[in-house]
Amino acid sequence: MVRQWKNIDRHIIVRFLINTAIQYNKFNSQSFFNYNIKEIIDESIIKKQVKNQLSAVKKVTNKGNTYGKF
Repeated sequence: MVRQWKNIDRHIIVRFLINTAIQYNKFNSQSFFNYNIKEIIDESIIKKQVKNQLSAVKKVTNKGNTYGKF
């Protein structure tokens, strides 16, 4: 019987901690998701810019002109 109560107590404590975390994160979740989406978009823009610059460098070096515009 004692072992069963310990399991119930653990279950109650875990549920309380989970519910508390959910309540706390409701306020921060929207700003968290907005930040992550903005970061992903910024990262993809940077990747595109780097890719474009690399392709421009390849075009210039393939022509034999290493001093061309990037």
